[in-house]
Amino acid sequence: MRACEKRPIGADIIERIISEIEYELQDYLMQVPSRVIGEKVLKKLKELDDVAYIRFASVYRQFQDMHGFLKEIDGLKKETKKTEPEQHPRGGRYNVQPKPKKSASKSKSKIESAA
Repeated sequence: MRACEKRPIGADIIERIISEIEYELQDYLMQVPSRVIGEKVLKKLKELDDVAYIRFASVYRQFQDMHGFLKEIDGLKKETKKTEPEQHPRGGRYNVQPKPKKSASKSKSKIESAA
């Protein structure tokens, strides 16, 4: 919960994540290792909010100095670059092909053949 403080994450979303993790852990017959729970929380937070993820990771992985933070942030940035399409500065994607324009000669030939 603390990792999500002052982030745009509602209590309903947090409850949903908890429910999803509990559901995923139903197959365990005995006690669930805390490592398994921690990794599942990290995965969910990474999908949800980068800042909440870094906050939780800093406590869970017990970063001793800023190098731990920077390493985690660099890894997060690399993953984000792989999954997000390249964006144009004014919005939209670079890799989207524009619709072909109808040429004036084709329109002109249609008019002439109709006449």
